[in-house]
Amino acid sequence: MRLILASIAILAASLSILATTQADDVWQSFETGSQASLRGLAAVNKDAAWACGSKATIIQTLDGGKSWLSHPIPNLIDVEIRSIHAWDSERTIGQADGIFL
Repeated sequence: MRLILASIAILAASLSILATTQADDVWQSFETGSQASLRGLAAVNKDAAWACGSKATIIQTLDGGKSWLSHPIPNLIDVEIRSIHAWDSERTIGQADGIFL
């Protein structure tokens, strides 16, 4: 009897979780337009995020990944930016080999 009640409870919990999942809660794949190997991501909210990677690449989205803006760093084409932190949709910092950009 306990096994049946436990199974019903697990089933009810699973159905409850599935019922609250909305279409906006799933991952979608979008092209960034960048040829760089991206290594870091900092999501600010569901619309704004920053990403970084090879060839001193820093890109930004303000529409949930549908389009991306490039923020080139002059004279640093060979730098690998490995991590990024964003405070909001306008301010970010990246780290490359101990140098903060």
